[in-house]
Amino acid sequence: MASEAPLASGMLEVSERVQALRAALACMTDKYRAVVVLHDLEELEIKAIAVIVGAGELTVRSRLRDGRKQLRKLLEAQAALELSGGQHELPSA
Repeated sequence: MASEAPLASGMLEVSERVQALRAALACMTDKYRAVVVLHDLEELEIKAIAVIVGAGELTVRSRLRDGRKQLRKLLEAQAALELSGGQHELPSA
């Protein structure tokens, strides 16, 4: 039974991280969220993403860079709120 506690704790942590990521993604603007999700989560190539979103490859690369920055800031803000005991509501990007 004692070996189940670390497993349950790890699963809870993963669940919390997934929840935090979903909340942060929901706060992102559509054009950045689409590119980040397609590239970093769906693992599509830049060329394929460009076709899907109807933008040039350089635009997709810029959106990916800026979207990652936006996502990082949102996740950092959420972590700071949680550490301070504040509400779990993120600002929209």
